[in-house]
Amino acid sequence: MGKKVCVVGGGCSGIASVKQLLDEGHEPHCFEMKDDLGGVFYDFRGGKKESIVYDNTILTISNQSMAFSDFPPLGEGRNHWHWAEYTHYLKRYVKHFNLGAHMQFNKQVLECRHTAEGKWRVTVQDTDQERAAETHVFDALMVCSGTHRVPKRPTFEGEDAFIAAGGRVLHSSTYKSPEPFKGQRVVVIGCGESGADVVRELGVTALATTLAVRTLPVIIPRNVLHGRYVTTDGWDIPFRFPHSFEVGYGYALGAVFAVLGLAVTIVGLVIGSLGSLIGMNVDLAHDTWKEARNERLRSKCSEDGRMAAHSLDVMTPDSFEARKLILEWRKATWDGKGNVQNKFFTKNASFVPLVVDGTIKVKTCGFSRLEPGKMVFEDGEEVEADVVMCCTGYQDRFEFLSEELGSDRINVRTLFKHSVHPDYDNLALIGWARPASGGIPACSELQARLFSLKLSGKVRLPEGDEMKAAITADREREDAQFKWSPGVNTVVSYFDYAPAMAKLIGCFPNFWCFVRDPYLFYRFLCGGHTPSWWRLSGPHAVPELAAAHIKNIPLPLGYGANVIYTVPFMAHFFGFRGRIQSVADPLVILSYLMGWKTVKSVAKGFGLVQM
Repeated sequence: MGKKVCVVGGGCSGIASVKQLLDEGHEPHCFEMKDDLGGVFYDFRGGKKESIVYDNTILTISNQSMAFSDFPPLGEGRNHWHWAEYTHYLKRYVKHFNLGAHMQFNKQVLECRHTAEGKWRVTVQDTDQERAAETHVFDALMVCSGTHRVPKRPTFEGEDAFIAAGGRVLHSSTYKSPEPFKGQRVVVIGCGESGADVVRELGVTALATTLAVRTLPVIIPRNVLHGRYVTTDGWDIPFRFPHSFEVGYGYALGAVFAVLGLAVTIVGLVIGSLGSLIGMNVDLAHDTWKEARNERLRSKCSEDGRMAAHSLDVMTPDSFEARKLILEWRKATWDGKGNVQNKFFTKNASFVPLVVDGTIKVKTCGFSRLEPGKMVFEDGEEVEADVVMCCTGYQDRFEFLSEELGSDRINVRTLFKHSVHPDYDNLALIGWARPASGGIPACSELQARLFSLKLSGKVRLPEGDEMKAAITADREREDAQFKWSPGVNTVVSYFDYAPAMAKLIGCFPNFWCFVRDPYLFYRFLCGGHTPSWWRLSGPHAVPELAAAHIKNIPLPLGYGANVIYTVPFMAHFFGFRGRIQSVADPLVILSYLMGWKTVKSVAKGFGLVQM
């Protein structure tokens, strides 16, 4: 028998929750305080409510990772949606699956209390407050209110005097466009993905712009391969998944790829040597191919011109100096082993050229205080300022649960998979798993699928001490992995989180589907990630749609380059992360050590890749 479930919030996580609950035969009731859906991406232009989205927001994750697995953007390739395009996608999703009948707008959830009978008593008030608050009882509660509701900003010594002298201290949640800041001197605090956009727009418009950060960001350009429209989530993600396969056939795959890696290396050595003997002009061959290739690429770029063939990021020209700066900043976060994954990625490089040319000044020491007309930094430097713009994120606040949980704040790393509460098995938070690289909607959908199946009794989650031990293990790993982003408890590694969730749900791709469809296996190895992988098998699978979508997404490279790049990577992962020792490791090590000195030159000579 289906459960009556309260869903708080009508953004992407709430929409995903309603859909997954309906799939399992439950009865969702979604309450959204605005007059339309969208959450963070609520269309303020036609609505009556405020929105934190700014006019020119372009998503940092491609459409293929922002879309839900059961409604993929067929035929679109990979591109980065404007926020209004994503809102339109959500509305099409709701209409396609008739979810609107289960959503109520202009409804604010005031309080959620757990009853002695194990249910949830939810108090709801119309936002116009013309009618008295209503109370409803539900079997379960899914909180999808989002991570961008309550702004978080630092306090400044001397702030009152700064404001009294005509200065302004703002949070980026109030920012819409740069025009109001013309002729002003602005200090931007923080450089996350929104901060990168804000500082770029202000750098072009304001009189003077200073970016203040305590640690340099790890920047990942949205276009990660020079000369190709290859998105961050369309390039290296598939190389992270193989270790998630069960060891049972990991041994076999490890051996296969180790041998293939060695074979590619040997072929590369032979071809490279023959090329040298016959006097092959590698540089000339590469340059000739490069010009022809670029001409073809220009015709394949986004029709609206957002990403040119040689762009660094959305509407951002590429340059050697910009990429050099990104690398230098990345090196500043290395842990001595080349690891930069202990910090949340800023998947937005659009402001970097303005740093290179000196338009944006960067301060990497902390601020000391504000004085009338200026900010004083810890190194003693004084920067003239009319406005301080705080791009410092948001607090995770749950005031409607405060009486029940003893606080209005929850560290989501104390929940099972950032979602299920260990003390209330009918309470789940959906949307508090934010991938360092990847889309929140994909994780929210997995969370909603898992909780819906749990309510149906179709999956069993750990209980009691077993659940707490699993939570502790995940928390310790995430705390260590993202130790330089201590204020972002929501961040996860998609490459660990999504496969683990898929296994709990029972939708991790069955290896035999690859045996039956070798071309699908090739796409798994060489293509970027898409949530469609989680619909090939398992509960509510749509294998035909999923496979068609996966095969439709453009690959980042040509066939030859895909093989040359992918095989050594896959051999490496199956050899070292698949715990394959006796057979694969010697071959992998040999391939790994020999391959990189030859693969690049061979690929360049045959026009397979651009260097």
